[in-house]
Amino acid sequence: MFERFTEKAIKTILLAQEETRRLGHNYIGTEQILLGLVHKNNDCVARNVLSVFGVTSEKARAATEKIVLRGSGVVNVEIPFTPKAKQLLESSWEAARVRTQNIIDTEYLLAGLLRTKDSVAIQVLESLGVNLTDIETELGKHLPPIATSPVTVEDKLRRLEKDIQAWQARAEMARRQGMLGLVDDAIRYKERCEQELNDLKRKFGENET
Repeated sequence: MFERFTEKAIKTILLAQEETRRLGHNYIGTEQILLGLVHKNNDCVARNVLSVFGVTSEKARAATEKIVLRGSGVVNVEIPFTPKAKQLLESSWEAARVRTQNIIDTEYLLAGLLRTKDSVAIQVLESLGVNLTDIETELGKHLPPIATSPVTVEDKLRRLEKDIQAWQARAEMARRQGMLGLVDDAIRYKERCEQELNDLKRKFGENET
């Protein structure tokens, strides 16, 4: 799934890992992802949306530490996601997919977070006195509408062309950060999109790129 993440979404997960280490935990839960979204070094749509309601990194950290205790400080090299965090990530992809988006940015991570009920992240937001419906309404201003009509061939061609550019950008970003596994994944998805684009153009009588 991470090969579909934008640079800012990947940065959010990396910041969530930092928060996990700071708390001394050996897992990444929904609360750490929330802390990654509102981190002061993460200039993104999700952070801007939450700031409208006064949710800052400092407040979210304090609220989190009232709900979950600090861990032992022994943190594994590979930090696993909790089941709720995995549910959040899956819900993020679903929120993007129903809007015909092929990538996951921070606004979709926030959408997935709001869909993950009975999670620590939701408890943190509620403890800060935030109305979740109000957040959803504000977030909706930054999301494209849910697709309700059939996708045309022209729509598919435009989406594939955008996806090819996006995968190329993600491959370059991952290469700069030394994330070689993500480089390979991004190139593979880029090539898959190029093949699908060429197949569509051949099928509908256009010249192959």
